[in-house]
Amino acid sequence: MLSFFILGAAATRYKMEYKKTLRVEEEKGGVRGYINVFANGLVSVCAAVGFGVTQNPVFIAVYLGSVATAAADTVAGEIGVCSGKPRLITTFQPVSEGTNGGVTFTGEVAGFFGAMFIAACAVLLGVADFSLFVAAMIGGFIGTNLDSLLGELFENKHMWGNAGTNFLATLGGGVVTALLWAIISIFSG
Repeated sequence: MLSFFILGAAATRYKMEYKKTLRVEEEKGGVRGYINVFANGLVSVCAAVGFGVTQNPVFIAVYLGSVATAAADTVAGEIGVCSGKPRLITTFQPVSEGTNGGVTFTGEVAGFFGAMFIAACAVLLGVADFSLFVAAMIGGFIGTNLDSLLGELFENKHMWGNAGTNFLATLGGGVVTALLWAIISIFSG
């Protein structure tokens, strides 16, 4: 979790002055509000509690996938918004910077490396093996794109806010990671 906070803080401060000219910077100098933190962290907290109660390693997979999703989404958004004209994830039509569902190639690459960073930190800390590293890296990347898709399909239509999108994306990234980890474990062991 500390790796996510450090990575997220660095990405948020990336080209802050430029983001201010676009009016897409996070408020309060880049500090996220408690609702954003709660929405991004609820799945990982529940997974940590689930592991503490059951000792079932599937909860480690859900935890890592949700954190990798949150990190990938933060990095993709903060770097992607500074890297050219985004395209809508559903139609690939150009949209304004900061539009929910807008993605850029640079943002996608940054998001992938954000998920990989979280997964690599888990390996270095002895929390994950190679199969979980691969699952969390892919699950986090899928989760950040799920965030973009949900933002376009539901948040832009005012069906829910950013907190709902973040919660569902981290849940999706956690579940995808757990499923991928189970599949990889079956074929590798």
